[in-house]
Amino acid sequence: MPFLQTFGAGSIRGFDQDLIFAQQTATFNYTGSVQNWTVPANTQSIYAYVFGAGGASTGDTANTVGGAGGYTVGNINPIPGSTMKIIVGGAGGNGHQNNGGGGGYSAVATSNWAGSNVSTDHSAIILAAGGGAGAGDHEQAGGTKVFGGAGGGANGQTGGYGGQTRASLGSGGGGSQSAGGVYAGQSGGGNCTAGNSGASCTGATLRGGTGCGAGEGTTGAGWPNQIYGGFWASPAGGNGCNGGGGGGGYYGGAGGGHTNTGTTNNSASGGGGSGYTGGSGSYTTSNVGTFTGDENDVPSQATNSGYLSSGISKGGEYNVTNASSGAAHAGGHGKVVLVFVAPI
Repeated sequence: MPFLQTFGAGSIRGFDQDLIFAQQTATFNYTGSVQNWTVPANTQSIYAYVFGAGGASTGDTANTVGGAGGYTVGNINPIPGSTMKIIVGGAGGNGHQNNGGGGGYSAVATSNWAGSNVSTDHSAIILAAGGGAGAGDHEQAGGTKVFGGAGGGANGQTGGYGGQTRASLGSGGGGSQSAGGVYAGQSGGGNCTAGNSGASCTGATLRGGTGCGAGEGTTGAGWPNQIYGGFWASPAGGNGCNGGGGGGGYYGGAGGGHTNTGTTNNSASGGGGSGYTGGSGSYTTSNVGTFTGDENDVPSQATNSGYLSSGISKGGEYNVTNASSGAAHAGGHGKVVLVFVAPI
């Protein structure tokens, strides 16, 4: 590394190359497809701010909210001239019977990320923030607030209601650093009928699980959940069950199940996806942090980052139009910001 000296207005000069360095910013918003960024020559440092997308509330039940997206930050060692892939997750929206879909994860990845092979894409991720889960069509007496699990973070949040996570009553579990969220199943009605004998209701690598019930599809599932198949992170309804979709992540959260116990009839919400900070290949990371929100609220660290624009990562709220995604009941899109020091 050349000798560097502060050189006015935050810039620095490398005397042995006669270069003037300055802190610069590259901002990536949601487009629905992968974006490319080439590391400039002589880049000295990269610090990434990664915001996952939020899940959706239901479109026909008040007092329901989708889970907020997670937040991950950290240094990435620069490899000048290399190309990074930037994945900005899309917000979850309403799907079958107006239930909430899961939001997509956001990530900085190596050039190996191609959107065509889940194992290759998983290995290519350098830093990631999980997506928030969708809310299910909750019918529990008392009108308590129902929420999809927030994205992570080391772990996604399990969905629930009344201020408590409710895996025991059918809510999907959050993704972890090693596995997708656990599908809680159901009793007393409803079933998981999505592809492969219901296996897609469990969280999976990069993908949130489908909510239980018939009629699953891509509607409502935030990008990039859909790119490996039609069922991932979609909300569902039918056969006595109206479950919310799980959030995408390094490992996705599970979809919501269904429980009928006494006077409680709960078509449950999904769990949030997990984040990741461990780097990939020659792209190592340092000074990292990864944070999980709570219900539809983004982590305080994201709020204090200086880069959280209106609606980004927010979990969807019933009958409220999100400022980022522009849709009623929907979550907010994700975002990625790279702050780097390079010649000007």
